[in-house]
Amino acid sequence: AFGAAGLTAAGYSIYRTRTAPRFPLMPTRQRMILNGLQSNGALTDRALTLRQLLIAGLRQSPMLGVIPDERLLAVLRRLNLPASLPVALTDLFVVAKQEKAAVVVDGSVERVSRGLRVLLRVFEPGGVRPAFELDQAVNDERQLVKLAQDAAMELRTEFAESQHSLQSSSVPLEQVTSAVPEAVDLYFRAVREYERSDTAAALAYLDQALRLDRQFALAHHQ
Repeated sequence: AFGAAGLTAAGYSIYRTRTAPRFPLMPTRQRMILNGLQSNGALTDRALTLRQLLIAGLRQSPMLGVIPDERLLAVLRRLNLPASLPVALTDLFVVAKQEKAAVVVDGSVERVSRGLRVLLRVFEPGGVRPAFELDQAVNDERQLVKLAQDAAMELRTEFAESQHSLQSSSVPLEQVTSAVPEAVDLYFRAVREYERSDTAAALAYLDQALRLDRQFALAHHQ
């Protein structure tokens, strides 16, 4: 645990001084599963939004293929396992074996003073203990996009992705989404309502997001 005194305006990671990757993947594209992020009730929306942003950041990597939620939940249902996020690790390992996933990532989100902290645990499928943990934080919860961006880049570094690949294949998430935190929140609320088949609510949230940021391309597309 750590206090707010340990945070800077830009956020930080406890592994900044590392010199070697902790979980090198094969150079060919590898499949991974990202579990739902654990959180308390007050942070449920933040955790859902952060996870979607993190997936967007990880999918920029030429080394990683994040298994889509619809595929993950379909496999769980086929195996008669509970099909809702977050998933029990033992069940995730079963899915990882079925889907030939090389890595499983589990995690949680919590509030730290006025900021947010995400702890990610990286497992080899079936592993009793995580291969490594990544601890990332920002001191303002409005910096949700930055938190996801930093966490995704740290994970990609840990998987031994080269600096050239990180620089050449990465688009800042603020450009992919929006630099307006409230617009990002509204966008992902719209996505979740659409997934629940509530199109009217989804459109209302998208309209609100676009009023905040008229250049929000993803919101226009959705």
